[in-house]
Amino acid sequence: IFSGGRDSIVKDFDVNGRKMIYYYGDVKVTYGDLELSSEYMAFDVDSKTVFAKGLPDTSGQMIGQPVMKQGEKQYEMESVYYNFNTEKAKIKNMITQEAEGFLHGTYIKKMPDNSINIAKGKYTTCDHEHPHFYLKMTTAKVINGEDGQKTVFGPSYVVLEDVPTPFALPFGFVPKFGGRASGILMPTYGEEAARGFFMRGIGYYFVFGDHFDVAATGDIYSMGSWAGQLNARYNKRYKYNGNLSIAYQNDQSGE
Repeated sequence: IFSGGRDSIVKDFDVNGRKMIYYYGDVKVTYGDLELSSEYMAFDVDSKTVFAKGLPDTSGQMIGQPVMKQGEKQYEMESVYYNFNTEKAKIKNMITQEAEGFLHGTYIKKMPDNSINIAKGKYTTCDHEHPHFYLKMTTAKVINGEDGQKTVFGPSYVVLEDVPTPFALPFGFVPKFGGRASGILMPTYGEEAARGFFMRGIGYYFVFGDHFDVAATGDIYSMGSWAGQLNARYNKRYKYNGNLSIAYQNDQSGE
């Protein structure tokens, strides 16, 4: 079901049998649990394929770039082809929120099972459209199955202020659990005037049963400073709770 077309709706049924409908201005299409909105859409009646993108306003700024919603997920993108028969999509420059971070993809294919194939992707906790730091992924796949969501990625490396760093991973597998689970703690990145570029909070989270967990983390600075922390917590409802923290830090300021 198409709605909108505030500016105009143009039907183009040519003599060769091609049937196209063009929508301009605040367009929305609904198909099952999928909702797609953008400033411009072109619909191929025979192949049941829609193309959506934003349009420049009078000042040249792009407005109404496509937003796709499906269930609880929302995807923002530069342009998209979506086929209603196969339920496949080809997407360019997509951004979506995953847990506490944001997943960027330059070239994306969305499959009928809602899995997503990504080429030239980025994962970051920076909420800017052009993030200050990110994990650069050459290839990645987001799988949505009955046992939850999993993200698998190939060779990846850390980028700070668009500068690649030597911190790299040959591959990665990130399951999304509903409860507590042991796993790698992702660091935060930034810069300090006194200690230089830093990577803070990298480490591992250990779960020991229902009442005890430990986080072992470290901080690294480009001017030589470093730190290590060990944080343990214990808790049994209505009986006892507490924590133990141990830290060691070596500070080197300036040159």
